[in-house]
Amino acid sequence: MPLTGRVLRQLGFVSPESLLAWAEAGEFTITPFFESAFAKCADPMAASLAQVRLEATKDPIVAKVLADPLWYTRFIRLAGASDALADMLIANPSWLACLAQTTLSLGDHDSTPDTSEKWAQTAKEGLLNKVTKALNPQLGGADIAGATTVLRETYFQLLIEIAAADLMANDQLQAVETVSSLLAALADFAIAGALLIAGAEEPTLAIGNNPGQPLKVAVIALGKCGGQELNYISDVDVVFVARWDEAQLTATQALATAERVAVAVSTVISGPGLARPLWPLDTALRPEGQAGSLVRSLESYRQYYQRWAQSWEFQALLKARYCAGDEELGTQFVAMAQELVWQAANRPEFVDSARAMRTRVEANIASKQRARHLKLGPGGLRDIEFTVQLLQLVHGRVDEGVRSPHTLTGIQQLSSGGYIGREDGEVFGRAYRLLRLIEHRAQLAKLQRTHVIPTQNRALQRLARSTLIATQQAGPAIETFETLWQETGKQVRKLHERLFYRPLLGATARLSEDELALTSSAAQDRLAAIGFSDPKRALQQLEVLTAGATRRATILRQILPALLGVLANGADPDAGLLGFRILAEEVGNTQWFVRLLRDSKQAATRLCQILPNSVFVTDALVASPTLIKWLDADDELVAPDKHELEAQQLAVLSRQEDSESAINRVQAARRRELTRAGLSDLIFGINTEKNAKIISQANDLAVQGALRIAQYEITGHIGEGAPKQCIVAMGRFGGNECGYASDADVMFIHESAELTEDAIGIVNRLSQILQSGTWRWSVDTSLRPEGKNGPLSRSFESFETYLAKWSEPWERQALLRARVVAGDPDLAEQVTQEITQFCYSRGLSAQELAQIRLLKARMEKERLPRGVDKQKHVKLGPGGLADVEWAAQLTQLTYGHEFPQLRTTSTRQALRAAESLGILSSEQVSALLASWDFAARIRAANTLVSGRLSGPKLDLLPQDHRALIPLARILGYQSGAERTLVEDYLRTARHAREVFDEIFWPRTVDEL
Repeated sequence: MPLTGRVLRQLGFVSPESLLAWAEAGEFTITPFFESAFAKCADPMAASLAQVRLEATKDPIVAKVLADPLWYTRFIRLAGASDALADMLIANPSWLACLAQTTLSLGDHDSTPDTSEKWAQTAKEGLLNKVTKALNPQLGGADIAGATTVLRETYFQLLIEIAAADLMANDQLQAVETVSSLLAALADFAIAGALLIAGAEEPTLAIGNNPGQPLKVAVIALGKCGGQELNYISDVDVVFVARWDEAQLTATQALATAERVAVAVSTVISGPGLARPLWPLDTALRPEGQAGSLVRSLESYRQYYQRWAQSWEFQALLKARYCAGDEELGTQFVAMAQELVWQAANRPEFVDSARAMRTRVEANIASKQRARHLKLGPGGLRDIEFTVQLLQLVHGRVDEGVRSPHTLTGIQQLSSGGYIGREDGEVFGRAYRLLRLIEHRAQLAKLQRTHVIPTQNRALQRLARSTLIATQQAGPAIETFETLWQETGKQVRKLHERLFYRPLLGATARLSEDELALTSSAAQDRLAAIGFSDPKRALQQLEVLTAGATRRATILRQILPALLGVLANGADPDAGLLGFRILAEEVGNTQWFVRLLRDSKQAATRLCQILPNSVFVTDALVASPTLIKWLDADDELVAPDKHELEAQQLAVLSRQEDSESAINRVQAARRRELTRAGLSDLIFGINTEKNAKIISQANDLAVQGALRIAQYEITGHIGEGAPKQCIVAMGRFGGNECGYASDADVMFIHESAELTEDAIGIVNRLSQILQSGTWRWSVDTSLRPEGKNGPLSRSFESFETYLAKWSEPWERQALLRARVVAGDPDLAEQVTQEITQFCYSRGLSAQELAQIRLLKARMEKERLPRGVDKQKHVKLGPGGLADVEWAAQLTQLTYGHEFPQLRTTSTRQALRAAESLGILSSEQVSALLASWDFAARIRAANTLVSGRLSGPKLDLLPQDHRALIPLARILGYQSGAERTLVEDYLRTARHAREVFDEIFWPRTVDEL
């Protein structure tokens, strides 16, 4: 098929007319394999121009290249990817031979084997032999300049072979690891050659043909070169270590010589010369940085690292690897480094230091480059490398299986060891290969150090095509590439933030190796020391949790040592650990539980703060373990939309086949919401407004669901076909101020007298439903007309008549908090209007005020349990819940007929309205609400601690100090401050009582 502009554009030529003109002028030869050669070329225009320039040299080797399909394809792919390497081939056509003669293949996993190891050995021998020969010492002196040129030219010829093999690999993304390793090996060879050259004029250096000399020098690679993951063009981080025969050399002589050698090595590698320098040889990672000695003895290094090194220096030593020079000395340095590296995480604030360094590195990026910086920017290579290294340094102290200096191998080891999830390991591995490949391709273009995605169109187009060819993706080059690397960066950043900032990392790093072991006598001693009352039993619990070789057990062995300290800070560590074990057993062998604890920033810590402090939530989580996931989702710990909950409940109930299933669903939904409130209170601190909203709307839904079930069971109908009836919430339930242990204070009203039998049947069945199950909810109908002597359900007419003729002042007071929560909407509207009219049509008479005061006085005398310190009774005691609520209700009864703002079922809203109207002062309202909140928080905390949903103790501040401990923890008091809690409440309640007395007792009706 003839070459046309259309065909050339499909191949990626942006200016096909230029190529056709060159061909027509005889400057460009169109070979039979033109299309196949250019099909995977990153920049066809650059490659074709390189071919024009190559043909212009008229070198005989060019014709051979044009006649050989493999040779030609290698040249085109290389020239399309790298202007710099193409320029070298054009300037030195004889170098083209290395593209034909290379034995390097990165394999396609089917037919062509990976020959990288064999090639590397041959390359090393060839380079060193050429350098040795070029030194030519027989002529009376070493030819340093000539040998330097030979080393550099040989290096670049080998680099061309690596680049060509890289670009020809069938799976270029998978080949990244091998390419990086070969580049590191090539750097090793170059440094070894430079050491030969540098030592040629140093007679005391033991190197090359002088192995018996008294001075030995080894070069240690660090950074990417040390990890064998080098780029095409990059700084190579090294340190120099020396050893000498003290009988022949003084320390001053030896170090002076060794420093000259080190400087000479750097000059050979990157100094001026006839051939292009290779790359900077960077020694800034040595002790004391640029201000430190260029060369040290092994013992000097050891002393520095043991005494003065900063945490980041151990992170750098993680990748220490013998590179060149004396192998025995280099191996000893690496062994010394390894010994120190795996102790570094024990250093104070090690994890915080590593995190601070990552922050500093990122902060130093130029603002214009930040978003496109492959190496240092958010979601870049450093996010992966720092994460992997931190996890290795923390966990590698006791697990030798995660100590690889190679990032990709480290990721695999951490995943296999359970330190990161398998999926997370795969994400990191894919991302690291992709980002490294992009970095390689960006650097190949000009053979310049760059880590920034270009914005200039041609450079970006070349990088994009090169990346898409390597990853075998199709689509518009720039758009597809930008999406690919940016989405990868987002994945990396998200994973980095989750893994790098795990709260447990710092806690784990602070533990000794003995403390990390969960089966030793030292572990039992530690359990006793940190507060477990039965350390032997606790150790048995741990052994059960961590026994076996399952991934679950493996992950628990990693995280439990750090979590023990969190459990120990709770009121009952032993109970907390037992709760943890029961939860783990309830979850079984599923992996989500341990993965959540390991990977979440907060779930594990939060769980272990809850378990030793709250029987209520522990039992709730055991009953519904999947709710543990809420510990990692703050948006789940707020009150859901009530309308959505109602719709969900209707949908769920409509799918149930029998009443028992429907009842279970209603009860489970209420438990779920009370658990939500409990988790929120324990994590964020008890918030009475927030938890009251969650619990009250859960109670509303439970009553609505129970009513539907009861209606169907008694009458066979739901909704329109059922008797018209409504349920009126009273007390704290009516005021939307429910706590965990609040009763269901309700009364029932039906439409007409003929429905009474069915209505009462529904009431009885509804009460049975709500009062059954694990978390029984007590139904209290004593606030209905006539109290316990009245019918369970009244017709609306009877209700209306009773209010008009026989009601007592206390019933009017009780109805201030009446709120219809379920039933027929039309009847509910009638009932609401009737109650509002009854409560707020007038003020209080003197007789009514006297009756209310008398009732309050009698309650204070009679209802308080005997033998109880009334000051510590948060419901009925002075300044407690009842005082505040009666103060608010008296204000409503007195002024509600005049001010609609007071017509609310909420105590808090009523007091705030009285404040805004000037009826009560801000100081009075603040004092009342402070005590009301405090008392409500104590009641909530009593339930959370004990797990009890009823009983007189829920209304009391405990007398026993031990019982005060968990209560104080939940209420935010530190260990030892339990008495402060009591003093704070008594003071707050006393102030509230003073205000209550001002409002309630001294005045006549006219004075109110």
